[in-house]
Amino acid sequence: QQGEAPAQIAIIEFRDGQFNAALDRATEAETTADAPSVKALTHLVRGLVAQREGKGDDAIKAFNEATQFGQQSGRNNIVLEAGMKIGETLMGARQLPQACDTLGQVAQMARMMRAPMQERTACALLAQAHGGQQNFEAALQFAQRTLQLSQQMKLNKLLPVDLYNVGLFNLMLQKPSEAIAILKKSKEISGAANAGFKKELFFNLAQAQLQIGEKASAEENLRSALRPAAEAGDAQKLLISYQQLSALSMEKDDKDNARKLLEEALKVAKQTRNKDAEKDINDRLRNIR
Repeated sequence: QQGEAPAQIAIIEFRDGQFNAALDRATEAETTADAPSVKALTHLVRGLVAQREGKGDDAIKAFNEATQFGQQSGRNNIVLEAGMKIGETLMGARQLPQACDTLGQVAQMARMMRAPMQERTACALLAQAHGGQQNFEAALQFAQRTLQLSQQMKLNKLLPVDLYNVGLFNLMLQKPSEAIAILKKSKEISGAANAGFKKELFFNLAQAQLQIGEKASAEENLRSALRPAAEAGDAQKLLISYQQLSALSMEKDDKDNARKLLEEALKVAKQTRNKDAEKDINDRLRNIR
């Protein structure tokens, strides 16, 4: 079909990072053809470029147009991709309820089309969006569906993060025992995961263990969280971990170690100019006799 070739090239140019060339091919496609199937592709390209440039409103407008033309021409794959991108863009703008509405439709459509990879992406985004609104029951359901799809497709590299999300939402729902069982599975297979992930995994596993009194295991995981938290520059996790480790040392009457750990926390507070934390830690240091 006339116009189809430059429209397809526009997509390829975009994937290669050639954004201006992609827009040029989209314009060329539109001048040679008026077919809805071509317009669906060209509007998708315009939306993708606008999204990359941080122009959220322009991106959503173009994706909506891509959706309309995709529906007119029966290009369900474009309807699916445009919907996913609208959801992503809304999440980036922190418009979480609207993102949930859109992504819910995308997940349903992907399921009907038997497109498990797209359904998995939509469900992972839905878990984040619901979690960001403190809707932890819904977040857990979508995190579980994400995990189920990853297992079905044998996406083994994604399993540590998928398991972590299921564990985290269990923790948020005040189910520490369930959280521990799942987070331990994530830890077993996390291998060479990056510091940003490991600090979250170790820290939250420790929080769940503290809640049910597994203090020795919690201490081990808090210690494991220190290095990745430092590498990732997460001062908040460092502050909390050092103070919790200090409290655990005090319970064992190891005052010297408790003091050392609080002094480490104090260094972090000073480096980040956290005056409230400094005051609190200094008060605690004075109370160690």
